[in-house]
Amino acid sequence: MNIAFLSKTQVTIDAVEEVLAPYTVAVCRNREELLKEIPKTDVLVAQNVGFPFHFIDAEVLAPAKNLRLIQHFGVAWDATDAEEARRLQIPLATIAAQNSNAVAEQTFHLLLSLAKKSGEAYRAARAGEMGNILTMELSGKTVCIVGLGKIGQIIARMAKAFSMRVIGVKKTPDFTPDQQKAADQLSTVNDLHQVLPLADFVVLAIPLTKETFDFIGPEEFKLMKKGAGLVNISRGHNVNREALMQALAQGNICGFATDVYWQEPADPEDPLLQDERVIYTPHLGAYSDHTVYQSAKAVKDNIDRLERGEPLLNLVNV
Repeated sequence: MNIAFLSKTQVTIDAVEEVLAPYTVAVCRNREELLKEIPKTDVLVAQNVGFPFHFIDAEVLAPAKNLRLIQHFGVAWDATDAEEARRLQIPLATIAAQNSNAVAEQTFHLLLSLAKKSGEAYRAARAGEMGNILTMELSGKTVCIVGLGKIGQIIARMAKAFSMRVIGVKKTPDFTPDQQKAADQLSTVNDLHQVLPLADFVVLAIPLTKETFDFIGPEEFKLMKKGAGLVNISRGHNVNREALMQALAQGNICGFATDVYWQEPADPEDPLLQDERVIYTPHLGAYSDHTVYQSAKAVKDNIDRLERGEPLLNLVNV
């Protein structure tokens, strides 16, 4: 079986090559390498990190005559055009959440970094200053978590441990008992504009779809409480970059913390990254010492199922 792995992340490449042995894995780090490999590929394992929306598109899939499965390394599949894969009758699968705790922990690291003004503190420390920065306490503050999946619910529990009030927002009003327990107040996306002004922090934990591009844009920034902070663990394009820069320039928000970017890897010279109110970690939230290997094992399990002719797990386009 010919397996290709679309990835720019060496830690996951190492894990996949180790766990998938004795399968041989052809690593593709860019479009040119993928187009060269795809005609002879039986299984394409794909990572979203570092690849734009629908990177695996009609051009990539047209020559994939032997492709029996697109297996994403995670719960999201935005790097693949699922409709085109369905049209070509190529199964598209994800893996059950292996990294929810890791992502939630990264989220809270970012939230705390905003509250404690880590960017300003680092600059002050290098300048030999001390004690001249007023930070924020989380106790008594309100966090609005947009996206109440498994990750969002873990974030909510962490927030409550810090004595924060939690507003949970999801797409539809069919809240599960676990979601009802996670939040102090529940709302749907249709009512987002009513709850944004209530939040001291807004956390995005949503997928990137055609509908969620620029989910937080000029209007949303205007509605946010003055001095609020925005944390994004979703995808860069969930936030309108120009609107964010304007909100920072006008001092409407206290800062922006993100584990994702509009183009990955980010340009180190990007002016946005020179702003000490911006906290950026390079899309590492999902990759802990535990989750990378657990995810690789879940990928191998589905490939083994394909080999044995057994039903595949977590199919998303059938």
